[in-house]
Amino acid sequence: MPLASIETSVTNPLVWLGFVALVIVAIFVDLGLYRRAHGMTTRMALGWAVVWVLLALAFAGGVWRVLGPVKAGEFLAGYLLEKSLSVDNLFVFILVFAHFRTPRAEQHRVLVWGIIGAMVLRAIMILAGAKLVAEFDEVLLFFAAILFWSGLKLLFKGDEGDEDPSDTRIVRAARALVPITDGYRGHAFFVIEDGKRKATLLFLVLVVIEASDVLFAVDSIPAIFGVTKDPFIVFTSNIFAILGLRSLFFVIEAAIQRLRFLKVGLAFLLCFIAVKMCIPFVYEFAHEREVHLPTPFFLDVDATGHVKLGIAYSLGMIVATLGATTVLSLLWTPPQAPAPAAPAPGGAPSSTSGRQPVSDPASTDGAGPTPPVSSAPSPEEQAP
Repeated sequence: MPLASIETSVTNPLVWLGFVALVIVAIFVDLGLYRRAHGMTTRMALGWAVVWVLLALAFAGGVWRVLGPVKAGEFLAGYLLEKSLSVDNLFVFILVFAHFRTPRAEQHRVLVWGIIGAMVLRAIMILAGAKLVAEFDEVLLFFAAILFWSGLKLLFKGDEGDEDPSDTRIVRAARALVPITDGYRGHAFFVIEDGKRKATLLFLVLVVIEASDVLFAVDSIPAIFGVTKDPFIVFTSNIFAILGLRSLFFVIEAAIQRLRFLKVGLAFLLCFIAVKMCIPFVYEFAHEREVHLPTPFFLDVDATGHVKLGIAYSLGMIVATLGATTVLSLLWTPPQAPAPAAPAPGGAPSSTSGRQPVSDPASTDGAGPTPPVSSAPSPEEQAP
């Protein structure tokens, strides 16, 4: 049996369609409440963020009841992993909105359409990934290499790799293909000016957001396949993580810069998932060469004889890493720069030691300190 066999738990297309319909209804309800409230407040965003989390937990409970605790654990592990990677993607959103000076009222519109586009793209990428995993075992090793490289790059490069959003290839290509206005035109993506149909700056921001999500998916899709190879669990955990992204953005927009160690935790998780994906191949390689490897307590042997990391340990590692990095980020206080020395009395600048210069007693022949020299001109100098 292939190492990377697809474990399809839900084959009934009506279940898939029902889930998609539920998501569409939730999005329309969200949009309706937003329009009625005439804007997104922090309190409203916090309420919706809690609602999306509760919906995800309720769905996990349903998976537990119908498909069992293993699948429920896979869903929760995938959901937490995708959610944490999504939070990292919010750094890019903040950078884009700040650079293009997107009005706050229009940020919600961009995020909504960005989420809808992301769900379509994720569905396509997940189906393609599942097909590749089913046909070729070695594609998981390729995924693992991508994750490990991404983890190392995130750990050592950090924010230094952030590019100017207006100088990326996607922006240059968009400006070359479509005429773009020099500013925003309300909430419109396209307008007619000077007899020509033009894209607005808001549309360009949407293009940049969608492009960043595609790049983000290059890490997240392989990562979720490292947790589970069940297409239904992969798809649903991705969608639930994305659905709460808009509300989460407005909740932590101001505090996201305090999550200093989040990137370190994400880098560790990407490398951890990469190693997890390689474990079955290592044991299969040893078995083919009749080399016996010990099986530690945290590794499980499934019904087909393949060795893999147990889902409970994977879930525990994800929770522990995210919890530790979040707590450390909130408790860590950046070092304060030393305060400048106080000016000397009379406004004269002080020396580096903070003391007034002392005259040399030897230069006064014992007559005491030398009196200060007046800078005022003498009467002779004043005379013509």
